[in-house]
Amino acid sequence: MGLEGGLPLVSRIRESRFKSSVPQSRSIGNDHDSLLGAMRMPKWITLDELRFRRVQRLRRRNSIRGPVKIGSNLSLGANVKIWAPNSLKIANDVHIGAGSTVEVDGSIGYGTLIANSVGIVGRRDHDFRAIGVHIRKAPWVGDQPERLSNPVCIGRDVWIGYGAIVLSGLTIGDSAVISAGAVVTTDVRANTVVAGCPAREVGTRFEDPILHWKRLDEIEEAE
Repeated sequence: MGLEGGLPLVSRIRESRFKSSVPQSRSIGNDHDSLLGAMRMPKWITLDELRFRRVQRLRRRNSIRGPVKIGSNLSLGANVKIWAPNSLKIANDVHIGAGSTVEVDGSIGYGTLIANSVGIVGRRDHDFRAIGVHIRKAPWVGDQPERLSNPVCIGRDVWIGYGAIVLSGLTIGDSAVISAGAVVTTDVRANTVVAGCPAREVGTRFEDPILHWKRLDEIEEAE
């Protein structure tokens, strides 16, 4: 192996590559403009702007499309998809778990907990009775929401378990519990527990929910 300048040629090449890869430090010295540029002061922003930025981050990280109104403290797991043909309102302190899909008009109440892999979807998003049209090209709820969309009303303090499916056009009352894997096709009364496919009432959550709801009212009014 040949020598050049007292060092093996390979070593000189490595040394040259190392030097070129190390960023050169910048001397600020007495350059006040450079000093001010290096000392970036924080920018004061309003609470409304902070909330707006948080909502924008949620929309980018997940797929939130269409006319969806989001309350404060919305928590989303990974790969959540939310969309509405006309209008969907999500109240404060709602959690929607990873891999869940919400693609309906309607509302989701305060403090509701939606587990992973839940589907809240339209029962007739595609007009499967359209004559002379393959289902792939049949009228879709996004094109004809006035005719095909059926809103869902999910009350406050509702727990929807893992893998449950809730079809559009129904109401789930306050403090109801939807068991894992249930398929909800009809209204669910407040303070009840439902399970199965189709979901049927199997119990109640509180013996007397009035005190529970009174305390929830106090919490919500204080915020």
